[in-house]
Amino acid sequence: MPTENGARGALRWVPRGLISGVSLVSDDVDEVTGQRASEYLADKGENLAAIWIDSAALQSGLAFRGAFVIEQTDGSASLDLRLPLANNVVYGNVPGKVKKSTTATYSGLRVFDDDGAATFALHLHLPIPVRQSKRSDARAFPLTLHYLANLASVPTTPALIHQVFGGWAEDSGDGGSSVELHPGIPANERWFGNFNFSERGDPNGRYVIYQGAVRSLGDYWPFNNKCFVDDVVNPYGFSVSPRGWLGPSANQPADLSLRFWCRDKGPVTGLIYRVRVDSEQGVASLDSDIVVDEIDKDTRLLRIKLSAELGGRRADRLYYGAGDGNHQLRDIQGWLRTGERLAADCTLAWDIQDRVWSETPTQDWVPMVTVRLNWLETVSAIRADKVESATVFEAGLIGPASYSFGRPVQSARRRAEGNGPIDPVRQDR
Repeated sequence: MPTENGARGALRWVPRGLISGVSLVSDDVDEVTGQRASEYLADKGENLAAIWIDSAALQSGLAFRGAFVIEQTDGSASLDLRLPLANNVVYGNVPGKVKKSTTATYSGLRVFDDDGAATFALHLHLPIPVRQSKRSDARAFPLTLHYLANLASVPTTPALIHQVFGGWAEDSGDGGSSVELHPGIPANERWFGNFNFSERGDPNGRYVIYQGAVRSLGDYWPFNNKCFVDDVVNPYGFSVSPRGWLGPSANQPADLSLRFWCRDKGPVTGLIYRVRVDSEQGVASLDSDIVVDEIDKDTRLLRIKLSAELGGRRADRLYYGAGDGNHQLRDIQGWLRTGERLAADCTLAWDIQDRVWSETPTQDWVPMVTVRLNWLETVSAIRADKVESATVFEAGLIGPASYSFGRPVQSARRRAEGNGPIDPVRQDR
């Protein structure tokens, strides 16, 4: 809130069942003195209350757990971000092994004094579609964001983050794998949702890189290839076998990353988890939907089977059906050659209506899930070839499309449209 000396943070207490749409003014905010901050709020009971964060920090601080949604506005009152949060998350259980960790963690808020600086911290567990790390099968991405309660000036952007911590911590703030990260983005642009997170790669202003900041990446990120196959590709309709034949791709920040998603430049309402793999030296089984083609001794390109999208029977005459011709020669399997590396973007987006969450806190929000496969492909000369039974599509569908607009279309039209349109030249006569 604006003050003579800049901006001072305030915390509004809204008991369950109450909704306050009235803007908070400084005259409504109380100082906490002479008693613990928790006792002060307990005395308020079911009544609305507001306190200065720095005064609460000096009176033993506060801790709330069980937050299930985070909303963030820009410098005005416009919504900038709205995401659900996970609770009762247990980290540290290694996939496939006997469960060891039993410490449940919750999303929430802590207010405390950090060496004289009043601070409030958001403990966030963001729902994700994949396992959290090599050593944890939890489906959440843990973050802790520290904010200073008092600022020298009133911000014109969403609240600026003072410190970023990756990994999880116990509700007391101790234990776990929490470690400070170092965003490369300028401090005046460092708000939640304005930068992304990545396992490794060259320093990048738009990504917070874990490599170099943590002892073991296995506590924070999963295996690329296992995550790609077990958590993204196979659950959504493909069959990749053997499960471990693809190799990890770990050269760029986007190879294994978490990004924020918004629709049409609106507020952030979703997350994009990207995982990328390459062919390395592995070999797929005969029934795998992703295989590799050795183009030459230095080039191995991945090929993916898209039967529903590209496969089917090629129509090479006017009438064709169950008893018409040799179908085995005309059935197209639908293989598409991609590149040396293949990435899967799994987007989870939520539609959380304004303020409905405060009225129905137990309501489940079903995410809209979208999986996109993308790759870098070098396109040089493209031949206009017709589609045969053994065709492997390359460069998308540019080659077959080019062929279809050539002479075969005109020839097929003359055969299929015996009583079709009149030749315009003859009509003029």
